[in-house]
Amino acid sequence: MLKVLRLLGVTTIISLSPINAFAYNARAQGNAAIMIISACTWSQMGRIPRSSIMSFAKKQYEAKYGGASSVDWNNAITVAQKLDKKEGLGCFR
Repeated sequence: MLKVLRLLGVTTIISLSPINAFAYNARAQGNAAIMIISACTWSQMGRIPRSSIMSFAKKQYEAKYGGASSVDWNNAITVAQKLDKKEGLGCFR
């Protein structure tokens, strides 16, 4: 749980950045990365199959933020991998 709260702290830092095209894109990528990590956590708990992580993350992003098609999901995966490695979450092995 503490690791999830740390990840939410990253979201807060991102949301405090100035609003311009780049910052908005960074915020979207950060939020999408959090959704990927969250979906991975659901998979680790046995709530969803590992093969459904990306579709679940996209659905959750769409529900919370809308416009999942505007996210660069490849970049969001890269961000999620860095967060995973930094926090030792074990999502990307």
